[in-house]
Amino acid sequence: MLSRKTRFASLIALSLLFGLTACGSATAKNDGTAGASSNGSTTLNVLVHSSFALDEAHIAAFEKENNLKVKLNALDNGGAMTSQLILTKDAPLGDVAFGVDNINAYRALKEGVFATPDTDIPGVDEQYLIDGNRDLTPVDIGDVCINIDKQWFLEKNQPSPTSLDDLIKPEYRDLTVAMSPVTSTPGIAFFFATVSKFGQDGWKDYWTKLKDNGLKITDGWTEAYNVDYSAGEGEGPRPIMVSYASSPTAAINEAGTDTRTTALLDTCFRQIEYAGILKNAKNPEGAAKFLEFLMSPKVQETIPDQMYMYPAALDAKISEELSKFGPLSPAPLQVSPKDISDNKDTWLREWSDLVIG
Repeated sequence: MLSRKTRFASLIALSLLFGLTACGSATAKNDGTAGASSNGSTTLNVLVHSSFALDEAHIAAFEKENNLKVKLNALDNGGAMTSQLILTKDAPLGDVAFGVDNINAYRALKEGVFATPDTDIPGVDEQYLIDGNRDLTPVDIGDVCINIDKQWFLEKNQPSPTSLDDLIKPEYRDLTVAMSPVTSTPGIAFFFATVSKFGQDGWKDYWTKLKDNGLKITDGWTEAYNVDYSAGEGEGPRPIMVSYASSPTAAINEAGTDTRTTALLDTCFRQIEYAGILKNAKNPEGAAKFLEFLMSPKVQETIPDQMYMYPAALDAKISEELSKFGPLSPAPLQVSPKDISDNKDTWLREWSDLVIG
């Protein structure tokens, strides 16, 4: 049997290769772009990013209950998926899409990619809607945070860092590994954490100091975890890593009483992943049923084990282990979806010039 740490690393690696109580079936509004009634199709084409994982038994039960055949079609990560959905919005590649996140959602909504369900989807937590827009249903959430290897610091008899500001101090030189925001989902989430913390006029100075303090940048999470992180698979030389609030659950001791690592919850940026009915979908009724399915308790409560994210539905339960050792930040750092949409490309070019050269 795979160890908890190995299984966690494997799930995250897969995710980075490509980011109910039913009250009656919802359908898409008939606004001329999404039909309110089915055209008779018994196939439901679901577009997902390749981190999508769902118990096959649940999908089989959904198919049987709704007399549908679900066809999963993997695209790419949230950013690339959003671009592809925009390019194909007049002739969509599927009926429903999962995986557009809050870093890219504003752009997708602005371009009119999705249709509004004409009945509220059960379980939606309105705090995660983009400007109150119901075209996208928030399905799961995850916090990207600085993680530290507590054991490493104990063995070195050195105090652990507690904040973003600590990472630029001389005593933490050459100890941090992060991912490029240009190539990595957690990398771009961490970048926006620094924009939130230090402002649109201050993030450059912070990254300059991080770089001068020996920051290492990798293309992705897997490389950092497997090679550089002292609590990772390779037991590398760096005890500070950009990862997830849930990551410490992969380092719980055999007694289940403590974890080797911890996430600094004041450093987190929250990622929210959405699903939505595509305008001009061939099977909008089936797509609406699939949204209800994703928000059902039986699916929501498997999300932590299947995708290492947290369920987004109201009242969804999580395990005691995740609640104790991998809690979400009570006050995550935020950048508005509009500011992200308006500035992301420029900021990433500036980041590349500054950090990579």
